[in-house]
Amino acid sequence: MNAKIITVGAIKGGVGKTLTACQLAARLSQEKGKKIVMISGDNQGTCSIFLQFRMKNKNVPSFDLVSAKDEEVRKKAISFKQKYDVIVIDVGGTDNQSQRAAMSISDVFLVPFAPKSFEIWTADDVVALVEDLKKINNKMKCLCFINTAETIKNSKDNAAAKDKLKEEMKWFSVLDAKLSDRKAFSNASSIGLCVNETNYSMRDKKAILELETLYQEILKNL
Repeated sequence: MNAKIITVGAIKGGVGKTLTACQLAARLSQEKGKKIVMISGDNQGTCSIFLQFRMKNKNVPSFDLVSAKDEEVRKKAISFKQKYDVIVIDVGGTDNQSQRAAMSISDVFLVPFAPKSFEIWTADDVVALVEDLKKINNKMKCLCFINTAETIKNSKDNAAAKDKLKEEMKWFSVLDAKLSDRKAFSNASSIGLCVNETNYSMRDKKAILELETLYQEILKNL
């Protein structure tokens, strides 16, 4: 076993990074026979709350979770390489030591962007961060996508944000997948579930399709 490492990061909070990481870990845990662990480098403890709720539900598969900070993030990930199939690392939304430690050993660096001008303005800083870490880990694949996208069909803001990322995000592949600003994501996450695990009354087929599309695009890059 030689685990693949996915770091979900950003240099600004409020872009849906932790929700994305939790939904991704939950979706990965559904793969039969796969062992998944999440390393949380975010001090808010959201991942821990997500998993506490998840473990109360005996009808869904679980995953492991540990907290780590700074260089300990890298050390924990390395120690888990032979124990798990995939390691998902969630780090705080700033350019911090935890994020840099995670990126130094990641196979994939995944960055969500909200389709708002002040979010897209951080693109240059994210690229600069990646350029620093590429000197240490030049095999790391960098992916970004539009998160909390407008649900309006053919949204001009979504399209403009995606075009801007394609212009600005050197080193990055801009994914076709997006996650829209749908209550289904926060509702599912608030009870520790992947959006495709909610009961029939709560199901949102569009949200489920969006997550699955993102998930499959990430898998292609592992």
